[in-house]
This record gives sequence, structure tokens and C-alpha cells, in this order.
Amino acid sequence: MPAKIMDFEAPILDIKDYFDEGKLAVRVVKLGTAAAQGFEFKPGQFVMISVDAVKSINDPAKPKMSSMSICSAPHEKNFFELCMRIHEKPGPSVSRYIGEKAKKGDKVRVKGPFGVFSMVEGHETAILVSTGTGIAPMMSMLRHLLATGFKGKIVFFYGCRNKNDFLYGKELQESAAKSKNLDLQVIFSREPYNGRQGYVQSLLESYAFPSDLSKVHVYLCGNPVAVSEEKKALVGRGFADANLHEEKW
Repeated sequence: MPAKIMDFEAPILDIKDYFDEGKLAVRVVKLGTAAAQGFEFKPGQFVMISVDAVKSINDPAKPKMSSMSICSAPHEKNFFELCMRIHEKPGPSVSRYIGEKAKKGDKVRVKGPFGVFSMVEGHETAILVSTGTGIAPMMSMLRHLLATGFKGKIVFFYGCRNKNDFLYGKELQESAAKSKNLDLQVIFSREPYNGRQGYVQSLLESYAFPSDLSKVHVYLCGNPVAVSEEKKALVGRGFADANLHEEKW
């Protein structure tokens, strides 16, 4: 049964910032759901958010709406988490406003959840592949799998620019150390990480996947170019399209 779409105001409960070259690059915000009792979602879904100060270009009388994938897992109650890159491109930007102006206690308008990007039933191995802030829905999936005691293997591929851009790095490393069924595969494009440097697709081309791929499902998220390259690498390794699930932005 689809989750009920809700429309509510959510206070900012907590903020975590990632800086690169002295500038705020990514902001992770935790939003409270006290005003939306029964708010539920599936790992991989997103919400639409807005703030009164940022108006739509097409209709300046209305706030601009921005879609953001949820990073937290469904079992984490009373809040949910969003991860947003602070872009410098011109024009009204909800994420830039939240990055530059928002503080704890400020309210964000939320509508959702939306989206059909989610995990399928019956997978024995879950492969999570992301770049940049495409890690957002993957964190929701990973947290859900670990919290629900998933018995199969989880391989988490993540590509980013450098150590400053390694979103959720500490949590991922700690989870991999604690969980025998989680294999963390990380690569940086602008500096070495564990002796390697490059892009995620190079890891996909060389990784030792199971010989039987029929119950191995792959979930991909990131910018369209990266996702297309990753899918090409996976198809080349023998994955069927039906086992590849993607979200692009």
C-alpha cells in the first residue's frame, strides 16, 4: 500500500556541514515530523521541500519546490534527514538558502513522500552505487538493511572527489567494521583513497561479483552521466536490465 502523502511544516533539529576548499559544499539537515504523525516512506523515496523566502521563477507568488531524497531509514522515527549540495549557479535555490541562511529551529515546508525508486523483494545480494549527493537514498537503503537484519551481502560503492566530500564517511566505515556482510568500496577522483583513485565505474568493472547474478539487484543514484556509465559497466559484467534500478538527478 502506497505511503500517505503528507503536507506539513518541519523544524530543523540538527545541521551537519561539509566544507571543501573553505566553502560550504554540502549540508545535511535533520527535520522533525511532530506535525506529521504517521509520516512513513520507503527507502529510496523523496520529498518536495520549500521555504517562503525562495520563490518560483514561473510563479513568483508561490515558493519554489525542490525534490530531495530521504537519507534516514523508515525505522528512525520523529525525524527524517536530507542531504543537499550547495550549488553556486544563479537563480532561486532552496538548498542554497538553507545552506546560507537556515539555522536550528527554522521551519521547512515538506510534501511527500514521492517516488517509485525503492528496493525489490527477494534479493540475496544488494549492490548500492552512488556518486556525490546521490548517496542520499543509498544511506536510507543501507540503514534499513542493517536495521532489519538483512542476511545477504551488501556492497556499497561510493565515488566522490576527496576526503572533504566523503559524505557519511565515518558512519560508513564504522558500519563496515561492525557488519560482516557489508563490503564498502570507495574511490576518490581527485586524490588517492586506500591506494586507488578514479571513478566508480572502474570499481564495477573489476569487482568480483557472484557468478549467479539472478538474485543480485543493483541500485544506482547520481548525475545522469555517471549513472549511464555505471550501468554500461554493469551490463558489460552480465547484469540484466531488470536487476538494475536507477535514480538520476
